[in-house]
Formats: sequence, structure tokens, C-alpha cells
Amino acid sequence: MAIQNGTLIKLYDGTTAIALLTSSDMSLEREMLDATNKDSSNWKEVQPGLKSYSFSAELFHDPAQAYNLYDLYAKWDAGTALTMKLSSEIGGEKKYTGTVYIANISVSTPANQLSTVSVEFTGSGALTESTI
Repeated sequence: MAIQNGTLIKLYDGTTAIALLTSSDMSLEREMLDATNKDSSNWKEVQPGLKSYSFSAELFHDPAQAYNLYDLYAKWDAGTALTMKLSSEIGGEKKYTGTVYIANISVSTPANQLSTVSVEFTGSGALTESTI
């Protein structure tokens, strides 16, 4: 098994790949519930609690492309639920899909460089893993 080139893995809104994407991330978290008790011998004990996930993306800003700043702002402002997917779309590999909301948008506009938009998507409900 070879190490996979990150360029092959894209972030999708539904079936549409986010254009001009320069990087994307998926984060999985699980809360740890404190289960420390008098028999713990001064060692903290935990039990797994709620799970959560998020996606993030950085892309170049091009007003002619979907997922430009204006489109993202409208979805953020309306509180639109999106179906986000992280996938290589290569048969036999895994993909991860879930309902998300836009939690944060950041814009970077440096002098004499390309402007970028960074977006954080927070998951709502279960994240599913399936085979392509």
C-alpha cells in the first residue's frame, strides 16, 4: 500500500467538488467523561462520551466559482445545512459523509498575492463511513 497523495482527496458539497481547493481537513473528536472515583488510586479515569466531527477547507477566492466568498457568506448567513463529503472517489476506498453547518469563514487578502478563503464546517448528527 502506497502513501496517498493528498491532491487525490477532495471535499465535496453533495456531489460537487469544491473548486480551487488548496487544502482540506477532517477532524474527529470524542468527549471524555470523568470517571475518577475513590478507588482510582490518584489516577484519572475516563469513559468515552459524545462524538463530533468537523471539516475545514482553504481555497482561492474566485468570484466566478461556486464556493467563493459570496456564496459561502449566503450559506453561513442563512444557516444552510450542507451534505459534506471527504473522498478520493477511487473505487474500493472509504469516504466520509455528514451534515454540516458553516461555523467560521476567514478571508486573507495579502498584497501582491492570491486571496484565499478558509471555511470551518461543524458536523450535526452522525458521520458515516462507506466504501466507494
